Amino acid sequence: MGSGTVVSNGDWSDEGSAGGGGRTRGYVLLVVPAAAIVAFYVYYLLVADVSDVRRILAWVAPGILAAVVAYAILWITVSDDRHEQSARVGAWFAAGAVAFGLLAGLLVLLQGRIGGQVVDARFTVATAASAGGAVGAFVGIYDAAGRVRTDRARAERAETEELNRRLSILNRVLRHHIRNDLNLIEGNARILLDTGTDAPDHAREIRTVSGELLELSERARAVETALTVGSDQRSPVDVADVAREHVDRLRDEHPEVLFEAEFPDSAEALAHELLDDAVGEAIENAAEHNQGPLQRVRVEVVPDDDAVEIVVSDNGPVIPEDEVELVSTASEIRTLQSHGLGLWVVATAVYASGGELRVEEADPSGSVVRIRLDRPE
Repeated sequence: MGSGTVVSNGDWSDEGSAGGGGRTRGYVLLVVPAAAIVAFYVYYLLVADVSDVRRILAWVAPGILAAVVAYAILWITVSDDRHEQSARVGAWFAAGAVAFGLLAGLLVLLQGRIGGQVVDARFTVATAASAGGAVGAFVGIYDAAGRVRTDRARAERAETEELNRRLSILNRVLRHHIRNDLNLIEGNARILLDTGTDAPDHAREIRTVSGELLELSERARAVETALTVGSDQRSPVDVADVAREHVDRLRDEHPEVLFEAEFPDSAEALAHELLDDAVGEAIENAAEHNQGPLQRVRVEVVPDDDAVEIVVSDNGPVIPEDEVELVSTASEIRTLQSHGLGLWVVATAVYASGGELRVEEADPSGSVVRIRLDRPE
């Protein structure tokens, strides 16, 4: 936690753990009770006529107490965030000393009332207070350490959220300006083609590249959205309708590809709103990357009792093995190293939908993409 950060600690935050007053009070709560107990032992050794056993204890007990207090002071002075917890450690120390001392005093009083023999009541109370202070100091350090860890985690989480917010704003601003500039470039290329140009091939290439970059920008938006949500954003979606619409659209856009489809009338599954993009990407990738004289893409929607599976297969080139390994489980999709964003969109949308994604080799050639989603209960 930075020196300029103040984190609330409940009813200790007003002046206990944040601010110089709380720190001073912490040292007072540690030093004053310990000094009083040590002073008693010094007086006891100088004035009282005691046995050898109690004399030894009168040396050992304050020594241990002084060591514990020194350790507590050293612990809270190591760093600023520990220093903020000094009042808490001091309060636990004082509370332990007082509680144990009072308990011992009550026991001595009760023992005297019932006629029992009381052996040096002041020594007994002081020794109990020493033990209570030591126990309280260690409990206070344990409690303060937990608070420090919590405060650090809270501060780091806040810094991360602020960084993510700034990056998201920067990403949106850049994408907005890039999209506007690409629209301008594409529009000018279209005008050149419509009005005539000495280099029509160059104009067409400019228009094609700008269109691809615009599509890439939209895919990046889809990925950003999917990575910021979880499976709690799911709702029932008719997967059969989604797949059917994409197949109908892509049949018109890719007349060279033979599309085979097998859908039930309806197949509802729990999915994020980006599943539409994922299904479209899976089918479109299979069509665009297909090669050969007979280009075939098959799309199936297979419901069962617990889930709905979307299967997209083709007879084109096999998806590289390193990419297949990285999307084999939903927990690994954030490290996906795809050459494009198509598989990213599929993987992140399936992750956001709480589903499973598998990529396999087809027989005899090609690839198979399987998306498995939960059915509504």
